[in-house]
Amino acid sequence: SLARRFSRTTNGRLGSMPRYAEVGDKICLFYGGNFPYVIRQRGDGTYRYIGDCYLDGVMYGKAMVEGRKS
Repeated sequence: SLARRFSRTTNGRLGSMPRYAEVGDKICLFYGGNFPYVIRQRGDGTYRYIGDCYLDGVMYGKAMVEGRKS
């Protein structure tokens, strides 16, 4: 699709990102989600949703690690 482009993360993963993704954006996983998401930090510390992405080995919760209770 024209709305996506191939990219490489800082740890070397190849993927398909929204075309508006920029260097410095973050990729996050939300519990129960099927896809990783691209977000961008704003000046006030909140984050803006840029779009979902495809990263090999990270789809459908494959990279999700269960958190520890403190």
